[in-house]
Amino acid sequence: MILRLRNFIFLMVFSSVSANAMVFDMTKEKFGSYLRGTVIPSWGESTEPFDQSSGSNMKYGDSFINLTSYEFGFLYNTSRLTWRVGFELIQPPALSGVTGFNNAGTVLYSMNSQVTADIPKLGLEFNLKTWKESRLWTYAEFGYAVVTVQNSYTFTPAGTAQFATPNFREVVGGYSSCYAASVGFETLMTDSSTISFELGYRMLDFTALTQTNAVTNFQGAQASGAAATQNNRTTPRDVNMSGGFVAVNLRLWVY
Repeated sequence: MILRLRNFIFLMVFSSVSANAMVFDMTKEKFGSYLRGTVIPSWGESTEPFDQSSGSNMKYGDSFINLTSYEFGFLYNTSRLTWRVGFELIQPPALSGVTGFNNAGTVLYSMNSQVTADIPKLGLEFNLKTWKESRLWTYAEFGYAVVTVQNSYTFTPAGTAQFATPNFREVVGGYSSCYAASVGFETLMTDSSTISFELGYRMLDFTALTQTNAVTNFQGAQASGAAATQNNRTTPRDVNMSGGFVAVNLRLWVY
């Protein structure tokens, strides 16, 4: 019991000394790391990963709603600029057991859909105003994104009769440059950690997707590497992840 009390007193004293020794000053912080969460609310292209090629005139029992992403990286701060080097994963919640039905309401299949995009990126914050414990900035970034769309279909007897296609799973992918700009405010949270909030816009549109796996889908037999086309079998499929976003950053300044 006495030993535990000593340890507790030692920790309290050590924490107090450390807190007193470390005085946060936003104008002097140089290196840090961060975690960032981003969301595009009410994603405008919420059925685009699958409805372009899932049979003509189909309706669906569910769709993607919010386009969420997660990011981590490192920071280097100067008096006027802050560099970000990071990696972002865009991954809205996957859809499972989504029914596809025709205009008469007949269910033709159930579907699972998942879309992810990986983006290594480089960004630059322009510090508009810096105080001792907070700052206001604008931000611009560039990245190169890789998207993967996975759709799997299980047909009902009515669907098998209409499409004459066995159950299948397709994987399509593509590449695109990514641009974003935002404005943000960062403030001290505790010790050497800060929290910031952003409002911005991202431009990211994947065009001319290709088949990653060989598959027989709604457009017929497809070889790996073939162009992924829409229901008309000529127009290339695309996934547009552009839109206005809100983001929250948690940052730890280490020097």
